[in-house]
Amino acid sequence: MASGSRDELGRPISRLKRVTLSALLLGACQPIAPEPGSSGGSVDLGQGGIPTGVAGSVGVGGGLTRGGAAGAGEGPIITRGGAPVACPEGALGPPIFSPYVVSNREPARKVLYSWTTPEHVVELRRDRRLLIRSEQAGMGRGYAFDVIAKLAANRVGTEVGELATRLSTDLFPKIRYAWPAPWATRMGWPGEDYGNQLVRIVLKDSAWTALVMNGSIFVVDAQGVAVPLATALETPERIAVIFFVKDEPAGGTSCGGGGTFGASASGVTYREFILGKEAMIEEWSLGTDEILQQLGSDIVALSTFLERIRGCTLLTEPLLQAVACNWRQGTAPGGGELSNYLAALALPSEYYQPEASQIAKIIDTLESDLFDPDPLLVVPGQ
Repeated sequence: MASGSRDELGRPISRLKRVTLSALLLGACQPIAPEPGSSGGSVDLGQGGIPTGVAGSVGVGGGLTRGGAAGAGEGPIITRGGAPVACPEGALGPPIFSPYVVSNREPARKVLYSWTTPEHVVELRRDRRLLIRSEQAGMGRGYAFDVIAKLAANRVGTEVGELATRLSTDLFPKIRYAWPAPWATRMGWPGEDYGNQLVRIVLKDSAWTALVMNGSIFVVDAQGVAVPLATALETPERIAVIFFVKDEPAGGTSCGGGGTFGASASGVTYREFILGKEAMIEEWSLGTDEILQQLGSDIVALSTFLERIRGCTLLTEPLLQAVACNWRQGTAPGGGELSNYLAALALPSEYYQPEASQIAKIIDTLESDLFDPDPLLVVPGQ
């Protein structure tokens, strides 16, 4: 960081950090909205929806359930000392996290972000190649590819099986994990560190997204319109990214409520974007003012949320169960900031518990990631 103003611990404060903190002190409640379709994480490789017209066939929809009641139009359940307490989230300004919501129905994004390490940044700046790893050291290509390979084996002779075979073999030889919101993957899981360097990735308008969820594969274009699998198989090189959901069919946490999906929980649930086609990337960048502005936006949004929820208990059920239901059922219009917050997450680890102490830790981490610009912008193929 540059020399100049310093914080209470003697650490230098960057220009953006001073601006962000000044805005908060002045009572700024409204964050800088992320770009439409924008926000990721990486574990060495970089890190760690059903479209309209497809949703009805796999049974998603409805509002977030809170304490057994449908959450449409309601705020979260708040308790203090056993008695319900109204959290003033709705009284302090417009919704905070709605720009960050990632719906399983419409997950396609043009802009993604990926966390990585300083050592990897040296490679990126030197080689100017974004996709340079085929797997994470000691951990393989990731669970998503196990699920895709199983789909290929179980659906032989079908379009789903054929596309799964291509995705698990030749289509994605090099990969990188990403997400539309930097804050939602920065903390990772306990025992994991995705790095503190942020890469911004912009996909081409012609890029397609393969959705691996609900025990099947779907493909959508950049506008979220379903692409017939037969069409996708004719030009599979347009598939730039996989949106993978470790839902109940893939061994993740179930959403209670009877019917096909019972109340029991199995494994951990999570979501991720997996980039695998450099030719479908319009540009990627490091160390830019644009990335700084996104981090500033995230810090302001989380800081506003923190002020709104001080002294409140937002969840009365395990976080894993809450996100499983939110991601499967969707975020109800006007459902409140808890619903939006859950819908923005990729990783429901303990580091994302929606309580003041954890939100403060995310803010502190992001503030420590602010940097003085040293821009690199790469257009693949040039």
